[in-house]
Amino acid sequence: MRRAYLGEPGALQAVPRAAGVADDARELLGANGAGKSTLIRSLCGLHRPLQQGGIHLDGQDLALLRAEQIVGRGLVLVPEGREASVEQMLAIGCALMARPRVLLLDEPSLGLAPQGIAELFAALDALRAESMTLVLVDQMAPLAYLGGH
Repeated sequence: MRRAYLGEPGALQAVPRAAGVADDARELLGANGAGKSTLIRSLCGLHRPLQQGGIHLDGQDLALLRAEQIVGRGLVLVPEGREASVEQMLAIGCALMARPRVLLLDEPSLGLAPQGIAELFAALDALRAESMTLVLVDQMAPLAYLGGH
């Protein structure tokens, strides 16, 4: 697991490589309003245009592609906004149907009971063990350390 920290609130500056090789897991840490969700929405083509820099997957520039084209290249987002573990697991299952190479998860534990959080992170750890690259934004940072249990 590698961690990327975002700077001043509202600033996406010098964001390091967000994902590495297969079976890698990264988490993005930063204060509320620091741009974590904006970053992953930008990666998926849901927040445009980029002011500068680029988005590349396997050397291919994604910055000008539409969101559905980016999904077709293997970069898939599970957005925040679920309030029950069954709904969250269903959202992850739907994302997995796209056969992602990189799975981005925005606040997947938000609103879940402790048992649901444990089940969620066990499932994510199993995905990482199956060579899926994960990028995680979550306020439960200590729990978000996949593979660290």
